[in-house]
Order: sequence, then C-alpha cells, then structure tokens
Amino acid sequence: MALGLRAVAADRNGAALARRPRSRVVHIVPPGPLTPSGRFLPLAARTVANESLKRLQVEFTPLPDLQAAGLRFCRHCTATSALPPSLGVAVQIPDVPSEGTMDDFRDAIRTAYGHLTPADLLTAARWCRTVEECHQLGTVASVLFGPAQATKDPVRHELENTINGRRRALNTAALSPEEKADRAADRDEELRQARLAAESRRLATAADRVESRAARGAYLMPHERDLIVRRPA
Repeated sequence: MALGLRAVAADRNGAALARRPRSRVVHIVPPGPLTPSGRFLPLAARTVANESLKRLQVEFTPLPDLQAAGLRFCRHCTATSALPPSLGVAVQIPDVPSEGTMDDFRDAIRTAYGHLTPADLLTAARWCRTVEECHQLGTVASVLFGPAQATKDPVRHELENTINGRRRALNTAALSPEEKADRAADRDEELRQARLAAESRRLATAADRVESRAARGAYLMPHERDLIVRRPA
C-alpha cells in the first residue's frame, strides 16, 4: 500500500510523526507518551523500525507536500516490515484478483482504513511518490467513500482532483526530454486547431447575420459582402 496512506493510518492510530530539529527526515514512532510540553518525544522513544534517535520533535499533521517542503520519510520507518498497511490493525490486503475476491479486498481496505476521513486521504495524496501509489489511493478512496461524482462533499472532490493532479505531475516527471517536447508540440497543435475552430465559428455566425440582413433587402457594406464570400464551408 502507498506509503502516504500507511503513514496517515499510523498517525490516526496514535503514532507520532517526528523529526530531529533542522533534520529533513520524518520518522514514525509508535503510540506513547510525549514530554510535558507535548512537542517532543521522550529520549527513550523508539521508531517503528526500533531505532533510538534521542531528541525527536513531533510534527503535527496535516504535514505539507513533503517533497515541496524538502522533507522525506525515513526509509527504515517506512519499510514494509516496519510499517504495515495500518499500524495496530492486523490485516493483510490481498492483490486483486490474483490473491482474493473483490469482496475480500474491500473488506480488508475497510478494516485497515475505515477510520480515515477524506481529509486524511487528502494528506496521503500529497505524499504519493509514484503513479502506482496514486492509483492505490484512488482505489481506497472509492472503496471508503464511493465515486467523487456521486457526492457533493467538497473535500472528496478536492481529494479526487489532488490524486489526479499528482498522477499527471508524476507521469510528466517520468517523461524523457524528447517525450516532453513531443507533448508540448501536441499541445501547441491542439491550441492552434482550437483557435482555428473558434475563428471558423465566429465567421459562420457573422455570415449568418449578414445573410439574414441581405434576405430582408438591407444594404451590405463591401466588408459584409466579402464575409459571405469567405463564409466557411
């Protein structure tokens, strides 16, 4: 399952997202007490990877887009062996359809992530690192909340737009320079064709008006007569 989804689920199940002051690495720490200020973890606290990192400052969610903020999750904390689909929930999410039925898959998703809200998944969407993770998050959102077009919840729609936008950005980032140039050329050609079509519609509408006036016997200016001649086929 997508790292962002596992991290948000762990956070909502009481884990702490924390990092050393001025560090760019975010660690995941199992549920436990904080210091009296509520801002730090005790020195004896250990991460989900069973590492002791001394002074860790708690980061309160929702965190921003980690990459944009120059942050990243600890690789040890986010290894599948350390961070399961949902911390504190014993569930194995089967592949579909190779290892289970759709009903098994949906039930496992609800068991692991049924406590999350669209806003939680919105945070996870900002942490998607691959196109595959975007697809996974979209699937979980559909299982938990149904299709976006079937609800008026603005957060659900924002979640859908964020997932789609993240996927497009990741797809674009994975393109070679040649592929990016080809896409840019295709977009330019689409814009050119759209401008030509809009101009053709404008001329046709103007010609209709002039022909209507001519049918009523109105005098036509030279440029109006020329417009009829130039009328698009």
